Amino acid sequence: MAKTDAERALRIYKTFVERTNEVIEYLSEAKSLEHAMRLQVPNVKHAPTGLTQALEEYLNDPDFEKNRQQYLEGRGRGKSFSTSAATASASASTSKAVEAKPPAQPCSSPSYP
Repeated sequence: MAKTDAERALRIYKTFVERTNEVIEYLSEAKSLEHAMRLQVPNVKHAPTGLTQALEEYLNDPDFEKNRQQYLEGRGRGKSFSTSAATASASASTSKAVEAKPPAQPCSSPSYP
């Protein structure tokens, strides 16, 4: 992953973790009112926060570009013909599906009283 992509992924994941915290807070308050509302509030597990630390370590590594190049070179050597053929077949079917998709119709926004 390029450094700019990794930085963007880190920002997105941090935002995701913050939003998850807010949802968990909201649902825990709703859980306390569950009996009064006669509704069942779902239990939500928190997203793993270890990924944030792993991405930060990945970005702050002084040999970031060197490690990235080594990974890309190693990945290129480890590919087999069948994997490449499967990837090519998957991309061909995806592009055909995109071509066959009808043009999108403009949507009108519903009017509410």
